[in-house]
Amino acid sequence: VSLDLTERMQALQQAHQAQLAAEREALAARHEQLRQQAQRDAHAQLLARASHELRTPLNAVLGMARLLLERPDAPVDQRRRQARHVVAAGEHLLALVDDLLELSDAQAQPVRTMPVVLADWAWPEVQALQPLAQARGMHLQLRTGPGQAQGDPALLQRALHLLLHELMGRAAAGSRLRVATRLWPEAAGLELQLQPLALDDAALDGLLVPFSGGAADQEHHTGMRLAIAHMLVQRMGGQLAARHAPAEEGLGAGLLLELQLPLPAHPEPQAEPSPQSGALPVVLYIEDNPVNALIVRELVERRGGLDLRVSPMAPAAWPVPTTTHAAW
Repeated sequence: VSLDLTERMQALQQAHQAQLAAEREALAARHEQLRQQAQRDAHAQLLARASHELRTPLNAVLGMARLLLERPDAPVDQRRRQARHVVAAGEHLLALVDDLLELSDAQAQPVRTMPVVLADWAWPEVQALQPLAQARGMHLQLRTGPGQAQGDPALLQRALHLLLHELMGRAAAGSRLRVATRLWPEAAGLELQLQPLALDDAALDGLLVPFSGGAADQEHHTGMRLAIAHMLVQRMGGQLAARHAPAEEGLGAGLLLELQLPLPAHPEPQAEPSPQSGALPVVLYIEDNPVNALIVRELVERRGGLDLRVSPMAPAAWPVPTTTHAAW
């Protein structure tokens, strides 16, 4: 006696596959439901925090304005002091509204990722802030190397702008802010290290949370810039992490921000940099006094972003490579 179980086995296999497909769909739906719920919870928490933050300066404006109206015969100095409080609270309120609008724009702006050269991303923003850093008596340094990341150029530029301005707002005279490109095994991006900067664990944990990071300048900023930059990076599939930076010689402990982005599946072809200059512009300094040369080396090291060559006399032929930086 022989039995042909082919059709039965096929039917059982099809039923099993259908069951697996249904389970996968149910799991995906559950994940999407949890994601949407988490997003709703985050929005509700943000609205609660925003309403609290908005009420604080608004109450100050209203309170001081009422005092001015109730005491029109108050001394001039007292009225001026109250008026200054009104202006300061109004400016803080305006900064809050601006940051909320930028946060909303960061959530809604479309994302168009492409391979981005790390050096070309970091160079324009860092160099544009060198005059401001020098005016504040701090050292802004850039270290670049080869590598690409997958990101949206416009969002990347905005994120780096926010990070640099927030860190510079927190920096004291004599501080050092170092920006460096970095490659990880499965990511690429930047490290931003500010020293010295004293932060306890609670302050560090709240840096990337809206309205929890503390403001670099309480009169004009809201501490939202790091949170907005974090959101921009997340929208490109990356992550921004804040860590304590260990103390270095001559500098205390500080803050280290790691901005990681996915690696591009198909990197853009890149010209290999000259082995003599790397990705940095070359500066030729003609000087036969070793003390002067040492001073200039120290100044260039503090500035960062330049490849200094010192020679006691002008060479007949100096091979200066050129590096092209994309303008976005």
